[in-house]
Amino acid sequence: MNQTGRFMISAALLLGTAVASALPVASVRTAEAADAVNVATAPEANPLASQFFRVEWSAAPGTRGRARLTGRVYNSYGEAAENVQLRINSLDASGKVVSTVTRPVMETVPAEGNAYFDVQVPNGGSYQVAVDTFDFLEEPGK
Repeated sequence: MNQTGRFMISAALLLGTAVASALPVASVRTAEAADAVNVATAPEANPLASQFFRVEWSAAPGTRGRARLTGRVYNSYGEAAENVQLRINSLDASGKVVSTVTRPVMETVPAEGNAYFDVQVPNGGSYQVAVDTFDFLEEPGK
């Protein structure tokens, strides 16, 4: 990555951290409301990931007592992302995190585009879903 790109990402990280600390944590929803789409950010989410990615998802019953989360990861950055991992928090009735798992998004998330995901997680009442880790793909010549 060239110096300009590194500077821009560093500046975005600093700005994103400042902005994120001033914003309330986004929504949580129950698995029973599976027909609604959720946009959520987990409080422990990577601040840089929160700057560039948005996750929309819904929950439904899965197999073997698990829940199935399906949705899309939206990338607002100008480079594609690969090795995208989702952080999924399961919450109790009071909103406390009782377990956390990470699951991969099996596709590359295109620059300024989105990718579909379909993952199984331990059954829980409510979830928070956010991008945890990722790698941007720098295009040759940049």
